[in-house]
Amino acid sequence: MYSSSIVNAIFGWHMWKTLWQSSFSASIMMNIRKTLRTMIIVLPVLLLSGCTGNVHDGGREVSLRGTWKISTADSNEFAQRLYDDSAWDDISLPDSFYDYALRETGSVRGILWIRKHIHIDGDMAGRPMGLILGKIGNADMTYFNGIMVGSTGKFPPGEISMWNHTRYYMIPSNLLKPGGDNVVALRISYFLYSEIRGKLALADMESWNRDRTASQMVTMVHYMVMAMLAAMGLIFLLIWIRRPGWKEYQYFVLQLVPGFFTLYEVCGYYWPFAGDVLTRIKVLGLAWTAVVVFQLTFLHRLYNLERKKTEVFLWLILAVNTVLIIYGHDPLKHRWIGIVVIVSITPLALYNISIHVQQFMRGSIIAKILIVPGIVLSLGAAHDGIAYMQRFGAPRLSLLGYGFDELIFGYSAFMMFVGASVILVYRFMNTMDRVEDLNLHLEEKVRERTMELEKSLNNMTTMLNNLYMDQRIKRGKGERNSISPGMEEKVRKAVVYLNENFTSDISREGLAGWLDVNPDHLGKAFKVYTGKKIIDYINELRVKKAAVFLMEGEDTIIHIAFAVGFESLRTFNRAFTHIMKITPSEYRRLLGNPE
Repeated sequence: MYSSSIVNAIFGWHMWKTLWQSSFSASIMMNIRKTLRTMIIVLPVLLLSGCTGNVHDGGREVSLRGTWKISTADSNEFAQRLYDDSAWDDISLPDSFYDYALRETGSVRGILWIRKHIHIDGDMAGRPMGLILGKIGNADMTYFNGIMVGSTGKFPPGEISMWNHTRYYMIPSNLLKPGGDNVVALRISYFLYSEIRGKLALADMESWNRDRTASQMVTMVHYMVMAMLAAMGLIFLLIWIRRPGWKEYQYFVLQLVPGFFTLYEVCGYYWPFAGDVLTRIKVLGLAWTAVVVFQLTFLHRLYNLERKKTEVFLWLILAVNTVLIIYGHDPLKHRWIGIVVIVSITPLALYNISIHVQQFMRGSIIAKILIVPGIVLSLGAAHDGIAYMQRFGAPRLSLLGYGFDELIFGYSAFMMFVGASVILVYRFMNTMDRVEDLNLHLEEKVRERTMELEKSLNNMTTMLNNLYMDQRIKRGKGERNSISPGMEEKVRKAVVYLNENFTSDISREGLAGWLDVNPDHLGKAFKVYTGKKIIDYINELRVKKAAVFLMEGEDTIIHIAFAVGFESLRTFNRAFTHIMKITPSEYRRLLGNPE
């Protein structure tokens, strides 16, 4: 189990790193598919090898599997080594004692005792040993030769179930009787979970410590998986809050919530908010049903599948199971309720697989990533469905010697959740890239429109100036008669030139030289023709252009002054104030633009 957990963690990191760096390139996709094919072969082998509890090389172990004595009576005498238990019934362990207890007491809740006589070789004398007693439902008090060596869980009232927690108890060397009869006695509180499963052995400290350390590592991996699920859920919850229309993110978060409670119960740890066993079983049943329904609905959204009738059927299963679980108060009926719930959702693993296979055959890039995690998830869920069926009294199944004792859904679910997270993160990043490209495109369009508007404003300014000049000409016909036709033509050319080049460095002398006319004659003729001096006409054009920049842009005033042709900020401020009757800074503040 520990090996498989490490492989899962490495595989998850490899997937994240590869996909982020490659953006799903074809060569990387081929490597991923090869990795996934290897994983589907290696993962089950590691899972099964981690679950079997074989004898470790390099240590001494005495197997406690086989026939034990069992009694549903309760007495402190049963803990004593010399107590005569020959009249007790026999039971083969590890196994469930659900049916035995129900047959003997008519109840699925109570106290029972089990005892086993073992022989210890003389060469094991003088050194401590350790008991490995598998996972016991629900609580136990363990005695060795009449002395209590450990206890896990809590007996009623205020019971605490540790049904999925492996028991490790150390035995001091002075309690051992090498060469003689030694007795292991367990007082067990059972309720629905009525079983012992896993490895049963008396081991030397080397084997005991090695086995216990591996179990602790698995426990740590469980917590790591739950922490990662919580982190994933928070991240994708925030994304969904920002983008409520992205339904695949909604259902991904929804499946993580019951998935967290399912994994927590499977881990077998104490629930501080619901220690009652019946309540925990109800929560587990609801969470298991919900995670299956939400997972399939998530796949529909992820693959863009319109399957409304199927989803109605899924939600009907969730509703029926919810009613059965909530209103099932009789513990005797919970055996059948549990079987109904398991039978209703376990076959959906085949439907889950069919979705991935169908989309894979259609060439979906998402399916190429998720097909193996999806299949592993489905097989893990089906595996645990069979395991829970056996806990509720269904006949035990065995496949090539494997008895479906351990629960592996946590590992298979983790693979699927990591794979789906990679897809959703890629989708989010891809969407953000498209939004960024769209923003750049819009900015380019705005820039183009702004340039067109600026050109239109310039044309309008030229047109207004020409119109103004025409009106001046009409109003000053008498004065105009004093200008010769040749000089009038030169003045017109000067006006057109100034309208187009007013931002350049222009002087009266330079303009007169270009027109081949005396500067004084040009100045007088220009004043008669336009009513303005040449420099005043240029400054007016520049100030009007500066006003446009102050209204539309965010450039500094000094930058605008130089851009429209002024040689100094002081000259610009004086000309602007003279023409606009307001300073540039006041003009900008009046328009609401900061300096």
